Amino acid sequence: MNRSISASCAALLVGLLAACATAPQPSPDLSFVRGCWITQDHRQTMRWLPPHPASRAILGVLREEGSGLKEPERLLLEPSQIGLILVRTPAGSGAAMETFALVGGGPFEAEFAGANNTRLFLQGGPEALQVTYAAAGAQAVLFRGVRDGCD
Repeated sequence: MNRSISASCAALLVGLLAACATAPQPSPDLSFVRGCWITQDHRQTMRWLPPHPASRAILGVLREEGSGLKEPERLLLEPSQIGLILVRTPAGSGAAMETFALVGGGPFEAEFAGANNTRLFLQGGPEALQVTYAAAGAQAVLFRGVRDGCD
């Protein structure tokens, strides 16, 4: 009898630990990204606005002056059942989307993990924003700018 109770308790403990490991993380406050941003050289702009008025998502659209690309880079931050997710659609028509899940964050920062050990970082503050993409051991700053008026 004691063995069956011990086995039941062990199974329950394993189940509880698994549930804790897969529970969504509380999402950091990323409201600081809302609004419009511009780089120091005025070559890139980024707007983070809801795609429509009733949306809980925020769509970031990155435009680069003179790039010649019809489709700008898009980053969609969206709450989901597993926590906050970010969907990246790189610039250029026909580009493949990447989905990232929130894995960490704090005030004015968030780290998202994607497939194949890719990462996407949002960092900044009330007046600064940086978006960084990391893959295969290399990092690329996609955007680094300051707050701008949405005109």
